[in-house]
Amino acid sequence: MDIKLPSGFHLVKRLGEGGQAFVVLAEDTRERTNSAGSPDLVAIKCYSLAYLSEERKQKRVKREIRNLRLLDHPHIIGFRDVLLSETHLCLVLNYASGGALFDVLCAKECLDEKLARWFFQQLILAVDYTHARGITNRDVKPENILLQPLPEGRPPFVLLCDFGLSRFEESGLISRMEGTFGYVAPEQYLGQVRNVEQAKVSEVYSCGVCLFQMLFGLTRWPSGPSADASRRPGQDFFKTIGTWLNSEPKKIELPKTRELSDECVAFLNKLLQPNPKNRITMKEIWDDAWFKEELPPNAENLNAELLARQEQRNTAHGPQNDRDIDALIQIGTRKKGAKLSFISTVLLSCCGQCQERS
Repeated sequence: MDIKLPSGFHLVKRLGEGGQAFVVLAEDTRERTNSAGSPDLVAIKCYSLAYLSEERKQKRVKREIRNLRLLDHPHIIGFRDVLLSETHLCLVLNYASGGALFDVLCAKECLDEKLARWFFQQLILAVDYTHARGITNRDVKPENILLQPLPEGRPPFVLLCDFGLSRFEESGLISRMEGTFGYVAPEQYLGQVRNVEQAKVSEVYSCGVCLFQMLFGLTRWPSGPSADASRRPGQDFFKTIGTWLNSEPKKIELPKTRELSDECVAFLNKLLQPNPKNRITMKEIWDDAWFKEELPPNAENLNAELLARQEQRNTAHGPQNDRDIDALIQIGTRKKGAKLSFISTVLLSCCGQCQERS
């Protein structure tokens, strides 16, 4: 497929592709320049205008943009802009040059316990913050955990990305099971996650599967529902999963391929309980001895401080407001065959109105 980016962006390469969109690396040749004087590198998530012709898919993309604009956190990928090209709706995001955790695990197979904890601590910082904002990602997995290299040989920063399936508290009932088989919590398979509060509980399980794979590798799955679901479950799976959901606390069987500290083993068992009533809560994660070990001194207060500042500021990322973004998507779906010059004229008008309101 030909990639036609908005004016002011130069394509560098394609980074990846999902079920609904693809992501490219591009140079932002507008006024932005980095410290070296060269254009900023950005990641652009591209939705085809044909994809947006369905109202259900429009709502999903609007939710994604709305949630990204509200999230301002050092461990969540930064949102910059949303623009139209001749063929695509383009979400302009910060670029994480270290690739995904998935790529690291493909190369290394598994991480030492100390590094796995460092990555997991940052992931929890991000997920806990989204929950405090009333948002759930709903697709936490190694492919959606990006890494930003740090200088002087320090371990990289973790950045949670891809909010394409995300929900927020005002978005109504969750009617579909969405996410990635093996990473979603057992209760999701039986349609027991119907609102954002329930989705927050299930997301703790997804984080637990990520930690498990950091420690044992991508080819390993926790015993029980995740192991069965990773093989694309059939009817037998759905018949038996109810017994897991109604069970007493279980001892999760771990692969005998490596030694872990007793504290780490106990923590994994708390995260991966199939019955959500037995699963560790986000608050209990912060109180756990293994999780707190070598936690940076400012980490426990980081989210509260960010939320307090953002509540005072009461603003979202990007030059457009929600009304501008709705108009942008409507223009794209009505005029998906239009020439770029026509769309650019309309966009300039929208941007001018936005600047007048601000």
